[in-house]
Parts: sequence; structure tokens; C-alpha cells
Amino acid sequence: VGIVAGMYSQGLRKEYRATWESTFLDPPALHSLLSVVLGPASLLTKIPLPSAEMLGTLRSSALTNAAPAGANAAPFIHLWAATAGLFIGLPRLLLIALAGRRILRGQDLSREEIAKLEAAYRLEASGQTVVVAVQPFYFEPEPATTEAIRLCVLHLWGGKARLHFLPRIELGEEDHGLAEAPADSNGTVLAFSFANTPEQDVHGEMIREMAARHPSLLVITDALSFAERHHALPEYEQRFTQRRTAWQRVIGEEVPWLVLTPEVVKSPLASLESLRSKLRTTSAR
Repeated sequence: VGIVAGMYSQGLRKEYRATWESTFLDPPALHSLLSVVLGPASLLTKIPLPSAEMLGTLRSSALTNAAPAGANAAPFIHLWAATAGLFIGLPRLLLIALAGRRILRGQDLSREEIAKLEAAYRLEASGQTVVVAVQPFYFEPEPATTEAIRLCVLHLWGGKARLHFLPRIELGEEDHGLAEAPADSNGTVLAFSFANTPEQDVHGEMIREMAARHPSLLVITDALSFAERHHALPEYEQRFTQRRTAWQRVIGEEVPWLVLTPEVVKSPLASLESLRSKLRTTSAR
């Protein structure tokens, strides 16, 4: 805006004349260049670009003693202003609109939800210990899985997180597990074996019950042993996709969920950053 306003304010107090000179360009080449640079603005403003013949009359040369009179530069100023609007102003207006849309979406959070988010960030910033309960269901995590869960929890809840691994819950003991789950933990992890076939009335009900009691809930399905056992098979990718779809159907979209794969263990930062944001938002709600 300042550049465009400056051109017009200077044009009010003195007359600009349009001339040009170049070591490499001739009038036809300059006309082609102006058609690319100022062509969109010319189409928008209906201001025609000068022809190659007219550009020839505006050319200034050191070989001639007299400089050309040139033409009034107003059309060029209008074209440059329109070009700035198209390629500088318009993209920024779009960015402003997108930012405004994000702000409006952010206003959906109530003051209570924002206070919970703020408390969570202050707790992490203060360096206080965060207790995260890990509850395995229907399987006993292997040492590699336990260490991988610990790594993920430390990234998601911060380096001061202290994990509390609970005894596994067997099929039919779900009510006992719900009663024993610590209510004072800062986060809860439900661990399932990815190899198990999930069922709505078993796994789904358990996840929904725990989500209602523990807002900061994460579901982890251990696919490390599944990958180790089946990765060499030709149909591994198909089996993995089918099982992932089955778990997704049971867990739903609202509960944060992590499929613990070898790729996640190798590069946890890239895999967990988006999940961390979702977990914080879910906790606030």
C-alpha cells in the first residue's frame, strides 16, 4: 500500500515520463517481457500495453545526443499498481481471511476449556511431575513395547512424565479395571494388541467408558509384534490396512489413537506431533 500510494503521491506533484534503455533487449523483446509481467494487470484494467513500435520511439540511447521525449507514465503506474494488487495485495488478503477463519474457529472454546489448556501448559512449563497411567487390556506388553510406550508418553506429556503401568485386564474383568483405574492421574493410556480383532461391545464399550472418566485419554494399539510376525508376507500391507480399519471403526474419530509401529519408534517426533495437539485439545474439552 505504501509503494502504490507513494507512486501516486509523487505523480501528483510532478510528471513522470516513460522511457527505457537496455543492453540486451530490443523493442520486440521488451514487449514480450512486459506482456508477461504486466499482462494480467492489463487484462484486469483494460489498459493496453504499448506495441513494439511504440516502445521503439520511447527508447533512450547513449549513442544519441537527444533523449526521447517519452510518454506520460500514468498508464504504467496504473499497471504497476494493479500488478501489486494482484500478486501482493490479493494473496495477503486471502491469508488474512484464512487467519480470521481460524480465529473464529478458536472462539468455539469456552473460557473454562481455555483455562484447562492454560493449566496444562503451565504444569508442563513448571517442570512438575505428570503421572500417566498405562492400562494394558487382554495382553501383556513385551519389553520393547513397554519402552516404546514410555518414549511416546514422554513426548506427548513432557519429559517429567512418570508412567504407572497397571496390571493387565483379562477378558471379563473390565468392570474391575474401571474401578481400579487411578482417578488422580494426569493422563491415561489404554494399550491393546493390534493383532486382536476389535469388537464394539467389548473394546468399544471399554474405550467409551474410560473416555468418559478420563478426559486426557490415549489409545495405543501395539503393532510391533504384528509387524515382526507378518511383514515378510506378501499380503502384509493388506492385512495391516484391514486391521487398522477395524480398529478405527471401533475407536472412532474423537479419541486420540496411536498405532505403535516400527516407523513410530524410529521417528517419534514426526509421528507424534499432530497427535500431541489432538490430545491437548481433547483434554481441554
